[in-house]
Amino acid sequence: MVKIAIVEDEKESFQRLKELIGRYEREKNEKIETRWFTEGLTFIDEYNVGEYDCVFMDIDMPHINGMETAKELRKLDSVVPLIFVSIMVQYAIEGYSVDAMDFLVKPIQYLKFSMKLEKAINYSRKNRQAVFKLVGEDGLTQYVTANEILYAESVNHYVYFHATKGDFKKLISMTKAEQILSEFGFLRCDVSFLINPAYVTMLGNDYLMIGENKIPISRNRKKEFMRRFTSYRKFVY
Repeated sequence: MVKIAIVEDEKESFQRLKELIGRYEREKNEKIETRWFTEGLTFIDEYNVGEYDCVFMDIDMPHINGMETAKELRKLDSVVPLIFVSIMVQYAIEGYSVDAMDFLVKPIQYLKFSMKLEKAINYSRKNRQAVFKLVGEDGLTQYVTANEILYAESVNHYVYFHATKGDFKKLISMTKAEQILSEFGFLRCDVSFLINPAYVTMLGNDYLMIGENKIPISRNRKKEFMRRFTSYRKFVY
């Protein structure tokens, strides 16, 4: 099932989106559940990471406008597809600052709507499991995407995730972490290390470098690791 949040203070505009979504459901044979928020504060207060496949957001709203709401949303979730809906075309460029996927101009036409919604759904299905709830060094919970993780390191019963925005930990086995992250291209180079090949800056005979961090490549894993790493590099380049 596809879940969509609509953040829109005007009832007529909400109903128009519901009509378009209903038509999309019938034509694409999709099951879609929508939830309506009439203002941004409630949406942010009740937002749960990973709950929605797409967010449609009006810009001109009371209390805090759609752009400010989007900034707060991105602090919680950097992955969910965000589509602005507004009569104010001048805000389309500003949407890039909050990683908006697209922009729809009112009155909304179905053809453009369906193309943008399909793009959002496909993106969400591909990246839905890429957000991880982790504990930072300050003890606070944060949400980290797979592409922000440089490498993972097993220490005692925890796995420490070294990411672009800090270090985080989770009470999980390295085997389980590997099962989850291998879907996003991560490779096991050692019993205690799982690396994101996108961040490898140097490859030695029995080690690799990610930035200034030297990570071992164990002898019994080297052959399979090198095969997969080489395939990854060929794919990227």
